[in-house]
Amino acid sequence: MKRKSEDRNDSIEFLDELWTVDDVAAYLRKPVSWVHDNHRKYFHAARVGRELRFSANEVKKWISGQIRP
Repeated sequence: MKRKSEDRNDSIEFLDELWTVDDVAAYLRKPVSWVHDNHRKYFHAARVGRELRFSANEVKKWISGQIRP
């Protein structure tokens, strides 16, 4: 079982690499509108006020899974 301090460290690790919608769009070479329209299908987002933030690691893992041999 994890201790509370370990849970906080996991949260901090997640927060270390947060991308904006613009960051995700640039990384994927897709329009910002595509990210807004499709993010629920492909990766989780957190709201910071009115803006979305994405885990860079989650986006990278998702795109890695899309590569076909």
